[in-house]
Amino acid sequence: MSPADLPAPIRTAILSRMPDADFSEVKLIGRGIGSTAYRFAGPDGAWVVRVSNDYPEPWTWRGGRRFEAPLLRHLECLGLPVVHSAFDLPGDGALPVAIVEREVVGVPGPEVPADELAQFLTALHEIPIDTARGFGVREGRTLDELRGTYQAASLDGATHLRMGAALTELERSQPPRTLIHADFRPAHWYVDGGLTAVIDFGDAIIDDPALDFARIPSELFDAVLHHYPADADFEQRARLFKVLHPLMELPD
Repeated sequence: MSPADLPAPIRTAILSRMPDADFSEVKLIGRGIGSTAYRFAGPDGAWVVRVSNDYPEPWTWRGGRRFEAPLLRHLECLGLPVVHSAFDLPGDGALPVAIVEREVVGVPGPEVPADELAQFLTALHEIPIDTARGFGVREGRTLDELRGTYQAASLDGATHLRMGAALTELERSQPPRTLIHADFRPAHWYVDGGLTAVIDFGDAIIDDPALDFARIPSELFDAVLHHYPADADFEQRARLFKVLHPLMELPD
């Protein structure tokens, strides 16, 4: 698939759900690791379609993104700041090849009040695990993945010792497991005076909620943690995951 072109079958599938969609000025707006995003006009404003970079093959990471659109609709109903009216477009199999959603207001970036980020995470982490499982969200094994990455990585002596100690401490803990975003970073926070949306739930899993603090920038970390209902054990795990953040950014 050429990034500049929205595939004709995707247009046809959208028109079957949105007969008044207008692709006369469709625009490529971004390309990430797994998706290419396009803006198009709907009868009631701008919409975005995110297409698998392997199209016509679907997303397959962590079992694919079949859970994402229904999860987003549920979060929208709960009043969380996420994209609205999301629906997916299945490929030849059951897994989605694209997700369609209303365009969010604002721009991505870190200029978000810390209390709003904490409120979002608090609400997300309070969603019952059985609800998340009902949408098909998978159980995460992030510590096992990080241990494997750590063992394969070339690290200097001090970093190797620091990360090894953090991993060992986390492996000894017995944290609760909740629904987590698992890629909670400024690129996925949309801002327009305040937090308007958190996007891209494709990595969402059930795992330790402290993981969602790993990618919060250092200058915001303490403030967000202050507004989050964290006990001492949670705070310790959040800081340990922050130590391990560089491992999370290494390529698979």
